[in-house]
Amino acid sequence: MGMCLSAEDKELNAKNSAIEKLIQEDAKKLEKECKILLLGAGESGKSTVVKQMKIIHQNGYTREETLSYIVTIHKNLIDSIQNLILAGRKMELKFQDDVEEIARKITTIRADLDLSFKISPQLAADIDKVYKDPTTKSILDRSHEFYIIDSAP
Repeated sequence: MGMCLSAEDKELNAKNSAIEKLIQEDAKKLEKECKILLLGAGESGKSTVVKQMKIIHQNGYTREETLSYIVTIHKNLIDSIQNLILAGRKMELKFQDDVEEIARKITTIRADLDLSFKISPQLAADIDKVYKDPTTKSILDRSHEFYIIDSAP
């Protein structure tokens, strides 16, 4: 029995064996795979956990992936410094005279409208001046009164 298989039966057996082999390989992969469900409120760190897992278990990010985050980081920085400046205005706190003019210019930037937005060295220096102004510490001491993303200082 089984010695007199037709060519068609032999072909079906070969296909069946190939399918069985693929199923076994997939089963082995699934045994190593771990799925997790991350629940939490916005800005609670879910994405950060996923990014850390990628760094630890998948040898990090490629150069292209790393470069793709530059625009997001720059936009987040502008958003944070603008929120800080606007919060200071609502609190009726003033920056030093030279920094007040820089703060006014920073609040006019529309990074959200420019898909290739990048922070220039001059803008980085201006943001640094605002951050180092003593008024910034006073504003940050009252950070419970306004929204600033967690990745901000």
